[in-house]
Amino acid sequence: MLLQIGLAPHTWKNLYMALYPGHFREKKQIGPGPTHDVWDLLSQTAEHRYSESEYGKYLPLFDGGIVEVLSHLNDLIGMHGEVVPISLKLAVLRGTSQLEAERSLYLHLPVLLKELGDADQTFAARFKETVRRLALLARTADNIRRSLEPGT
Repeated sequence: MLLQIGLAPHTWKNLYMALYPGHFREKKQIGPGPTHDVWDLLSQTAEHRYSESEYGKYLPLFDGGIVEVLSHLNDLIGMHGEVVPISLKLAVLRGTSQLEAERSLYLHLPVLLKELGDADQTFAARFKETVRRLALLARTADNIRRSLEPGT
């Protein structure tokens, strides 16, 4: 079950990569130093510019993908909450709240961008922040799971 919590954010990542085909395969490493994992790769290489068609292309990620991840996490905590460490429950609670905020921001972007100056920067930030928050949640769950394994 701790593994399932750690894997839940990958649902969104997989949907994202499917909408952005080939891009991440071509970008093995950006700049000096190693790329640590797929989350780092997504964060470092994703480049988005706002347009109505780009907004529509990625809308399913934010209107459906995040909802799917949140639903799965809430189901796991609801079914297994008594055995989930409190630190992980708090990370899930914080992460789901932040993801709900990112979802809401994305859904309201067309209206918000009329008020903001830099549409491209604001649009790109939604992806970077969502990836960052999902990565933190996945890594936290993995670290807690590893710390509870026998022999560690």
